[in-house]
Amino acid sequence: MEKITVKMTDTEKKAENKSRHAGARRKKNSRKNKKGGSLGRRILLGIAVLSVILGSIAVWRGRMYIAVYSPDDDAAGWVYIPAGATRESVRDSLESALGKDFGGKVASVWRGEPSMARGAYRVEPGARAWRVAKKIGRGIQSPVKVSFNNMRTLEQLSERLAARMEFSADDFITACDSVAKARGMNRDTLATYLFPDTYEAFWTDSPARLLARMEDAHSRFWTPSRREKAAGLGLTPAKAYILASIVEEESAKRDERPVIGRLYLNRLKKGMLLQA
Repeated sequence: MEKITVKMTDTEKKAENKSRHAGARRKKNSRKNKKGGSLGRRILLGIAVLSVILGSIAVWRGRMYIAVYSPDDDAAGWVYIPAGATRESVRDSLESALGKDFGGKVASVWRGEPSMARGAYRVEPGARAWRVAKKIGRGIQSPVKVSFNNMRTLEQLSERLAARMEFSADDFITACDSVAKARGMNRDTLATYLFPDTYEAFWTDSPARLLARMEDAHSRFWTPSRREKAAGLGLTPAKAYILASIVEEESAKRDERPVIGRLYLNRLKKGMLLQA
């Protein structure tokens, strides 16, 4: 069979080439579209995953912020953060005072420097974690109450105060010795200037600051009229202080103290030793 060859005209060749090029372009565009679609899907998936993660973090932090202090005994908690604390020790103090769960949440919410956190903080039942963290972060301390009445010696007083304050008993004695020396007194005389009362102070207050407040209370109490009354009984402010401390130690019953006080006053008038 004879092979028949058909020659294409120039116009037909151009049309065929154009058709081939168009097909190639369509395939190339199709591949690009597939790649573009795949990349777009990956981007959308990444955004979705990131949104879930960020949402979970937001929920977690939100729960920590609004966590409420609910102690079993319904009593206020006290957090003590000493000088030189680190972030780890601040967390330990919070968890020890407020419980591992709530204390840990406060520590996670807390933002600030440990040096600013130094102090004592009272946390009431119902307090939210973010408020406690904010208070500690700004160093807004809660005042502590320090009281004493029948302390016979500075050593006894120093132990009582050290149990409620950051400073030690030795720190207080050292401050007392410094004040006594500056005023030409001994310890026993200085003790009569430390007015027995209930004081509100900050846990971080220095011994010198607390001593100044006690002396100020002594000065306010001993008005000219009270000094005159004491003198009428043959007492100086120092002797009155000593007598009062003896009477309070003799009896815890307030109604018995006037009787005991008169007995000791009679001894003093007769020149007898108190024999307490």
